[in-house]
Amino acid sequence: MYAEYERRRSLPSDIADHLPELYHWARGWPFPHILELGTRSGNSTSALLAGVEATRRGHVWSVDIADADVPGGWRDSPYWTFLKGDALSPWALDLAPDEIDVLFIDLDPHSFEQTLAALMMWTPRVRPGGVILCHDTEWPEINYIRPGAADSEVGRALDTFCKLRGYSWENRPGCNGLGVLRVR
Repeated sequence: MYAEYERRRSLPSDIADHLPELYHWARGWPFPHILELGTRSGNSTSALLAGVEATRRGHVWSVDIADADVPGGWRDSPYWTFLKGDALSPWALDLAPDEIDVLFIDLDPHSFEQTLAALMMWTPRVRPGGVILCHDTEWPEINYIRPGAADSEVGRALDTFCKLRGYSWENRPGCNGLGVLRVR
C-alpha cells in the first residue's frame, strides 16, 4: 500500500498536497478506526490505507455511492472495507464503526447541505480527541485569486457546524483546501 500511496502522491491531483496529512492522521492512533466518505479513484484512500498498514493496526471503512476505482488487490486488504451506498443513509450508519478516530469527508457535489448533513450525522461517532478532515474547503483559483475557505460550500458548512457546536476548524490551503476540525 505504501508504494501505491507514494506513486499517487507524486501525481498531480486535486488532493495531492494533502495526502501526507491524511497519512499522518491515519498513523496517529494506537488502533485507528477511520471512516472515509467518498472514495472515487482512491487517492485519499491510498494515504489512509498506507498509514494503517504501516503500523499493522486499525481499519479504514470507505463509503461511496459508486464503485471505487481502485487497484483490485485493495479489496483483499485486511485493513480496508468498501461499502457501496449513500454515506448519508441509515444503512451506512448500520455498517460503519460505532467509534471513529478519523472522519474524512469528500462527498460529491460538495454542497453546503450535504456537507452539513454529513457532519451532523457522523460527528457523534468521532471519539473525543478525534479529527474530522473535509476536502474542498476552497475553490480553485480564478484569475490568480484564491477564494477564502468560507467561499466554498464545504467551508460554509464547517463554519455553520462549528458555530452550532462550539468548535473551530483550520484550513490547509492548496489542492482545493482541507478543513481540519479536532473533536473535543
